[in-house]
Amino acid sequence: MKKLFLGIVVYTLLISCKNSTNASNLGNVTVHDSSKTNQFVIKGKVTDVDTGWIYFFFEDTLNPLKVITTGQKKDSARIMKGAFSLSGSIKSTTKASVGIKYNNRDFEIGPVVFIDPGITYIEMASKNMHKNFVATGTPPQDLYAGYCAQTQPLHAEGNNIYAARLRNKKKASQKVTNSLDVAEEGYRKKYDSTVFNFVKKNPNSIIAAYAASEYFIFMSPKISAVEVYELLTDSVKNTVYGKLFAEKTDAIRRTSIGALAPGFTLPDKNKKQIALTSLLTEYTLLDFWASWCGPCRAENPYLLKAHNQYKNKGFSIVGISLDNNKAAWIKAMTEDKLPWQQLSDLKGTESPIKKLYGITVIPRNFLLDKQGNIIAQDLKGDKLEIKLKELMP
Repeated sequence: MKKLFLGIVVYTLLISCKNSTNASNLGNVTVHDSSKTNQFVIKGKVTDVDTGWIYFFFEDTLNPLKVITTGQKKDSARIMKGAFSLSGSIKSTTKASVGIKYNNRDFEIGPVVFIDPGITYIEMASKNMHKNFVATGTPPQDLYAGYCAQTQPLHAEGNNIYAARLRNKKKASQKVTNSLDVAEEGYRKKYDSTVFNFVKKNPNSIIAAYAASEYFIFMSPKISAVEVYELLTDSVKNTVYGKLFAEKTDAIRRTSIGALAPGFTLPDKNKKQIALTSLLTEYTLLDFWASWCGPCRAENPYLLKAHNQYKNKGFSIVGISLDNNKAAWIKAMTEDKLPWQQLSDLKGTESPIKKLYGITVIPRNFLLDKQGNIIAQDLKGDKLEIKLKELMP
C-alpha cells in the first residue's frame, strides 16, 4: 500500500497539463499585443467531428478552484464542418476547461487552455481529448505548452512507479519496495527541480504561479514552498494563482515539521465538542480521511496494526473525516473496525480544518509529540510502524 495515492495525484496533474505540446499542424501563428486590446479570438478544428458544440468553462477569478458551468462564465461555439470559432473580451489571462457535445452523446469535459487577448488556435479530437489536443497562439498558452512538454515525461515516470507498486503489492517483495522507494525519490527530485527552474525563469508570468500552486497542492515536494513563492514578482503574487499559492504556502508553514500543530475543536459522532489539546498523548497521529476515499480506507489496516502495537506505550490516533454524510462516516468506521477517536464537522471538503491544515489530497497524516509539535507527516503504509519503532523501541 506504500504510495498508493501517488498515481492518482500524478494522473490529476497529467489531466491538467495534457495538451498543447505539438503545434506543428496549426500553421503560422500570429500573436496580438494584449496591451492594446482586450479582445480574444479562438479558432479551432475537431478532426473527427463534423457538427456539434464546443464549450469553454472559465474559472471564477474570485474562486479559482471552482469551474463555473452555468451563467455568464460559459461560452460556446458551434462546430460546422469540423471547425469552430469564438470571440469576445477578456480582462486578463484566464484558464478555461474545454468541453464538447456531438451526435447526441453525453457532454464531455476535457483539457484546459489559457485564454489571453489575441488569437488562440486549437486542434483536437473528440476521442481521447486529453491526448489529442493542441493549443497555441498567445504567450501564456505557449509558455504553458512548454511547461507541459517538460513535465509529461515525469508524469509517465510517476505513473510507472505507481503501477509497479501495485504489482509488487501482490508479491510483497521488500527488495522491490526498496528499489521503488529509491526510484520515487529520484522522480520527485527531478520534478522539484523542473518546477523550481520553471518558476525561476518565468517569475513574471501567471503560468509560473499556476504551475507552482498546482504542484504544491497535489504533491508533497521537498523544495521550500516559501522559496519558490518568493521567486514570483509582486504583480504575479497578486494574481488569483499567486494568491492561491500564497494560501498553500501559509498552510505549509503552519504544518511543517517542527511547527506547533494548529489548534482546533471538532465534534465527535455524538456532537460532543473535542479540543485537540485534550487528545494529546506521548505521540498522536492526526489522520485526515473520508469514507468515500479508497486510498484512505486501504491505509486503515496499517493504522490499526500500529494502534494495537503501540496504544499501551503512549501512542494514539485521532481520525479527522472530511465526510458530509454521517451515516456513511459511521458505517466506514464500523466496517474498518476503527477504535480510536473520530471527529468531523460533516462539512466535507468545505470544512475549515481542511484549509487550516492545507489538506488538498487525502489520506494525509501528521505525527505530534506530547506538546503538539509536528515531528513527522505522511507516514503511509509501514512507514508509521517504522517511525514508532524508532521513537518507542
